[in-house]
Amino acid sequence: MERLDEELARAVREQAPLAVCMCDIDHFKKINDTRGHIGGDTVLIQFSQRLANRLRRYDSIGRYGGEEFLSLFPGLPWECAFTVLDRFRACIAENAVEFDSAAIPVTASFGAAWLRPGTEATALGIVNQADQALYRAKHASRNRVELVEYQPVPAQHAAPA
Repeated sequence: MERLDEELARAVREQAPLAVCMCDIDHFKKINDTRGHIGGDTVLIQFSQRLANRLRRYDSIGRYGGEEFLSLFPGLPWECAFTVLDRFRACIAENAVEFDSAAIPVTASFGAAWLRPGTEATALGIVNQADQALYRAKHASRNRVELVEYQPVPAQHAAPA
């Protein structure tokens, strides 16, 4: 989250785009239930390594919680955002994770909010919109990417007394 705050400040200062992505391993509970927590940990490790190996030097990824990961793509134009995220999705789905002499098929869903250059955003606001996009990806069929343009949330005004 500290890195997100830094990248948001940089994006605003430099009038640059920023994509913020939430990704979640599909049916992870089933993996844990059938392969145990060591199998689940193996999937998490290989999943994060596959994604990290495809990042640019100035992108970042971190575990957000459970089987969710938050990734940041500074300077990523709208025209490229879906393509980049779909490549990430494909690199997860194309090879099963090997564990205990078995192949565990793994897919992931990705939800991203893209910040237009010059748009102010809060970390909570952009993560929330990326999370909503992830929710749509999960409910649409999983193993997919949902990308939205970040929409600033209007300030809440106090009700008159």
